Amino acid sequence: MRHPVEDCLDTLTFAEFEILEHGNSAVNDDAVSWSFPLTGELRYARTPRDHFTVLRSSTIGRTVPSTMCAFLEKVGILVSGITQVTKFLGI
Repeated sequence: MRHPVEDCLDTLTFAEFEILEHGNSAVNDDAVSWSFPLTGELRYARTPRDHFTVLRSSTIGRTVPSTMCAFLEKVGILVSGITQVTKFLGI
């Protein structure tokens, strides 16, 4: 669901946030989109840090932690239900 910018600004102001600046990050001429870490595609990575960021969003980067949590829950190191939480959060 999309909300007009004005509604979002009004809501933040109502919640007593002080808005110092705002803008639309999707509208720019950058060679790489601000959202590239969410794609999980290494072709957008430019620095070693970018590679790590993209890896976290990749299939492997999401599967390894969730599998590890499931294992640690099963052996009793993590509390029961953590696997459900990681699935819900998409981790």
